[in-house]
Amino acid sequence: MKIIRVIFGALIYLMGFYVVVTTVLIVFGWTETPFSEIKIPFFIILGLFIFKAIRISKERTAKTAYQKINSDKETKKTITEKPFSTLIVTASEDVCSTLANTLNSHSLVIDTYEDSGFWYSNGETGPEWFTVNIRADYKNKEEIEKLVEEHSEDKIFNMYWS
Repeated sequence: MKIIRVIFGALIYLMGFYVVVTTVLIVFGWTETPFSEIKIPFFIILGLFIFKAIRISKERTAKTAYQKINSDKETKKTITEKPFSTLIVTASEDVCSTLANTLNSHSLVIDTYEDSGFWYSNGETGPEWFTVNIRADYKNKEEIEKLVEEHSEDKIFNMYWS
């Protein structure tokens, strides 16, 4: 799955480069290509840029808003608190998909990620399992757990914070 994301990301960057160069050429009149030929890729790249900017802004806000600096006078060490944590929920594939899609747009949630597999932590294979990872601030633990319980209809097998 990661290789597909990498390939897709590289293609998006190439398409973005093409759109930017062609737009500059059109604006300065150095090409006869009409804007209508790049209109759709232009708006796709613009939409992806805005989506990425919003996601980065959410992460920066979470990191800076909850960073705690405690300086000890004797050791002069700076201790920072981790700005976010991940709630890992194990459930059926449908419940995981519903949770990921529903909670990704919630203001307390930074990001969601779905995962599945057939293996145990010791390397042995077993039955297929599905999880959804919900990245959020650990201080909002109770609110996030309530949201998960509301949207899962009590069909969760396991839930823990990492």
